[in-house]
Amino acid sequence: MTVRGVTTDYAYDGTMLVREFQINQQTGLLAPSVTYMVGPMGPCCRINEQNQSVIVLNFRILYEIY
Repeated sequence: MTVRGVTTDYAYDGTMLVREFQINQQTGLLAPSVTYMVGPMGPCCRINEQNQSVIVLNFRILYEIY
């Protein structure tokens, strides 16, 4: 998908989105930009690979995994 000139590719595990990739402007290669940690009940957190920020999407699921 391309939005405002930025192309993003997606990786799925079955029907669950697990990773987003964007083209590195310096190398021209795909680089991971976002990773989703997925548990048995769905996504539990989103990790921004560029600045390593974490957004907890479902604390209950994250607690059950760990």
